[in-house]
Amino acid sequence: MSSRGDIMPVLAGGTGTAAKLFLATLAAIGAYVGVGIAHVAPAEPVRTITLSARSLPVEEALPAPAAGLVSVAALAGDPGCDNSYQVQTLVPAAPDGVMYDWTLQRWSDNQRAWQNYLVTSGGFADGDARTVRWNPRVVANPGTYRAVLAVDGETYRSQKFQVSC
Repeated sequence: MSSRGDIMPVLAGGTGTAAKLFLATLAAIGAYVGVGIAHVAPAEPVRTITLSARSLPVEEALPAPAAGLVSVAALAGDPGCDNSYQVQTLVPAAPDGVMYDWTLQRWSDNQRAWQNYLVTSGGFADGDARTVRWNPRVVANPGTYRAVLAVDGETYRSQKFQVSC
């Protein structure tokens, strides 16, 4: 018995398995590439799109801001129930700086209390007194609202205003 004769069928069988794995790998790669090519969109002519923006003037003049007085004015908006507002106040001088946050609150008849409707971190003001502004937007939610500014533990509130559609 020769040991060489016993090894040849094993090697031949291993070569066949390697060839089958190689062909299966090529088939998988071909299918993957074929799927990728199938999803490529046909070339279309380039279309130029012109974007435009429009400024929204304030409908009513806001009074000159004063410390502690939060004023609200409606901005000219789209017809329907898409309302934008400009809210502003004067943040007093703060040599060390102050953090401030805006909140838009809505009156809840069911709870008989003001509920936060929209909250945002306003920012940081340092140095001289400065006017801070916020432009909240109310879409399809009529009711009574007020704007609130929190500055270093102090809270300033606007007069309530009505949003209608």
